[in-house]
Amino acid sequence: MIRGNFHTIGKAVVRGEAALKASGLTEYTADHHIPGQLVVKVLRSPHPHARILSIDTGRAEAMNGVAGVVTSKDLPKIKVGRWISDRGVFAWDMVRHIGEAVAAVAAVDEETALKALDLIKVDYEVLPAIFDPIKAMEPGSVMVHEEMASYSPGKRNCQGNILQRDRITIGNADSAFAGADVVHEATYITPLNHPGYTQIHHCIARFDATGKVTVWTSTKTPFGIRQHLALVLGLPMSRVMVVAGMCGGDFGGKGSLILEGICACLAMKTGKPVSLAFTWAEEFSSTFLRTKAITHLKTGVRKDGTIVAMQGQVIHDCGAYMDAVGSTLGPDMAFIQGPYRCPNVDLSAVLVYTNNPPTGHVRGPRCPQEVFPIESHIDEIAHKLNIDPIEMRMRNIMQDGDKLCFGGVLRNVSAGQILEATRDYMKKQKRHPEPNTGWGIALGQYNLHPLPGGMQATSGCVKINDDGTLVLLSGTSEQGAGIVTVLQQIVAEEFGVSMDRVTVSNADSDAAPWERGTGASQTTTRVGAAVRLAAQDARDQLLGLAASKMDVDPKNMTLSQGKVYFNNIEREPVSLKELAAEMVLSRGGPILGTGLNLRKEMFKKIEEEKGIIDGPSYGTSVVKVSVDPDTGEVKVLKCYSIWDAGFAINPSNVEGQIEGGVVCGIGYGLTEDIIVKDGRILNNSLVDYCLPVSTDVPKVETEIMEVPSTWGPYGAKGLAEGANGPVAAAVANAVFNASGVRIRELPLTRERIFMGMKAKNRKG
Repeated sequence: MIRGNFHTIGKAVVRGEAALKASGLTEYTADHHIPGQLVVKVLRSPHPHARILSIDTGRAEAMNGVAGVVTSKDLPKIKVGRWISDRGVFAWDMVRHIGEAVAAVAAVDEETALKALDLIKVDYEVLPAIFDPIKAMEPGSVMVHEEMASYSPGKRNCQGNILQRDRITIGNADSAFAGADVVHEATYITPLNHPGYTQIHHCIARFDATGKVTVWTSTKTPFGIRQHLALVLGLPMSRVMVVAGMCGGDFGGKGSLILEGICACLAMKTGKPVSLAFTWAEEFSSTFLRTKAITHLKTGVRKDGTIVAMQGQVIHDCGAYMDAVGSTLGPDMAFIQGPYRCPNVDLSAVLVYTNNPPTGHVRGPRCPQEVFPIESHIDEIAHKLNIDPIEMRMRNIMQDGDKLCFGGVLRNVSAGQILEATRDYMKKQKRHPEPNTGWGIALGQYNLHPLPGGMQATSGCVKINDDGTLVLLSGTSEQGAGIVTVLQQIVAEEFGVSMDRVTVSNADSDAAPWERGTGASQTTTRVGAAVRLAAQDARDQLLGLAASKMDVDPKNMTLSQGKVYFNNIEREPVSLKELAAEMVLSRGGPILGTGLNLRKEMFKKIEEEKGIIDGPSYGTSVVKVSVDPDTGEVKVLKCYSIWDAGFAINPSNVEGQIEGGVVCGIGYGLTEDIIVKDGRILNNSLVDYCLPVSTDVPKVETEIMEVPSTWGPYGAKGLAEGANGPVAAAVANAVFNASGVRIRELPLTRERIFMGMKAKNRKG
């Protein structure tokens, strides 16, 4: 793309918090302490499914050093959840997974709190449990949520343990299969995963004399936490304040009410500040994991590789509670289909409750689970037809004007350009035959959103200080993705000032304007667009004030380098500082830019484009691997990834997101797997849950493509979560090319590869 003459955006900028993080000086929730603070510990269910007959907390409450004990009886009987309201702060009459909170203790120290837990007596009636999502779908299966039909929202296609089932059909797939030259069918399995952040959940709560609860927590959704806290505590939002502390990693896992309700309840009961920090065992059993998914694909193609029909079904094991946003599974089915044209489709997605650990958001909700199947599947078909994998994709790739399966016409589609760039990269590689070595590629897409432009509610306010410096008030939390720096760049760009003249304030839910929360790879596009309009609003107000005082048309005024310049007028420039000083003395008072009217105009234009969806971000992953023929061990030798950023506001940040996505994808493909037996996690620590380390990942080569979007600020698109989507499939495709063994279940452990090679050798 042709870049404009920009001042701060489009330039690599070191993130504002980088030095503090690198030096270890960043303050996290765990670094704060309030005098008199109590320690909280939680009693959790040892059973995957049981009825609670009674809870006796008397001995624990009488123990010296214990300030308070709470159970579900201390709270209103209200269920919450980010999409489906299916859980309480504590279990009421039923526990549905091992690790579910039953009671909590606040004591003077950790030792006392742990001893008090041992004194709480809970009588359970152990019930049959269900762990297999396929069996959980069968009529007459053990019911995980007997009252599921009453959960809010109520308009869902649910039955038995099926939380939701959606289906999309276009054309006539059965007829098209009959006329296809080749029909390929296979089933793929992806594992249960932890987000992989290294900062455990930690929360501090205080209940003051005014009747207000203040909660400090490591979250990216302070307003969502406030909303749910107000519900479960039975308080108005004006009496609940949430302070979002610095996140030591998020990857989707820090947007839900998890431990805040427990802390707030105990703070209210004891009248003292309380602190709760999870153990790693609790992190695995009592937060929200990435769903395990089973996907069956059937694809019909012509001899030239053209896709004519596709059937696909994905079954997500939601565990005991489902915390991912899932009001529609349309984008889920678009992931099943992949970025490929197909005139005849029959796609379905199913969410199923079991008594396994609860699930929710992990980097790219429901994206990696579907990119692995479709990108493995396309490669298998290409191999059958003896067509180059990139060429196979090129012949079927979506283009401008194509329709998504759930509706909407695409524009700004860069998939073809991404594949061309990938082909150019592959041509430059020395690909002479090497034993037990292979290359693999996979294509990904992200930010498939049914709303026009992907725009959702948010807010931002820009105020001008009387010395000409600027303050952005935003509810957006910095969860590690660098969004605060990006927003700072945008405000600086609109005012033509250096970034050090802009402060971003996102202090707490009382002071900051409402924001739905950082995530979904939409924060730069969604919040960035709103912040840009707020900055333009404040700038235009300032120039309007100056124009009225100087009798100059605002159209003849330009802000640059902290000064107002006059176009085609012989007049000395005026500093922003001078104008700001005049501003506070004017009758209109200080300026606060919200961009409200500008946003109304933008949304009106979006609504006029009925049925048009701004193209998602596309990208590819290319890997080179070696496979040890004696052990099945895989080594990743080379990584390359190119993604369409639309416009890279901070290129170094985009490169970091791509690199991080590749590392996540390698872990997903090769090492990460939460092992659950009868509802119990067997590897519930970072020692046994194998996140990739530096020796597992070679240097990652990244490339940024810029095909601008229509509504993102300056044309920006979101890509962060998508960057990890195609990596596992690229690794699987490379392993096949190196060993001749096709593995359809993640992770690609050495055992699976070794057994595959052994079976292949037996067949001869």
